[in-house]
Amino acid sequence: PVRCIYAAGEPRNLVHSDEMRALEARLDLVNHFTVDESAPGWSGGVGPIDAALIRKALQGLDVKRTLALICGPTPMMAASADLIADAGVPLDNIVYEKFAYD
Repeated sequence: PVRCIYAAGEPRNLVHSDEMRALEARLDLVNHFTVDESAPGWSGGVGPIDAALIRKALQGLDVKRTLALICGPTPMMAASADLIADAGVPLDNIVYEKFAYD
């Protein structure tokens, strides 16, 4: 099973979200989209990645066998990793792909 939490500032910044939704029909994939600011017609989540969203994404999975892959700005990755670890995913199973603009 694959669970994806995809966060952006606003819905138009969710690159390839249509393709990711289409993959749900072919894979055991559940996407969780969230944005900081909603827009007209947006039906996804609004707000930062938090413990409730992490728990929702992990629902039904064996957290001890879950591999979490995190990519994004450093502060978001650090906060997300802490939340994922607090949810029971072993630290060795949390992997970062760091990018920075400095």
